[in-house]
Amino acid sequence: MGLLGLRIFEACGSNIADLGEEHGHRVLRVHGKGGKVVLVPLPPAVAEPSTGP
Repeated sequence: MGLLGLRIFEACGSNIADLGEEHGHRVLRVHGKGGKVVLVPLPPAVAEPSTGP
């Protein structure tokens, strides 16, 4: 999540329901300052599911 350049409150306010796909790309819907909603494209390293320890 640190790779996305989000503000702390944007990253902490996100949940699994905010993940989606637009034009074939994984995106995160972020609620930013002033109530603006922005779609942030997820780089492959972030979009891949974690394999865990």
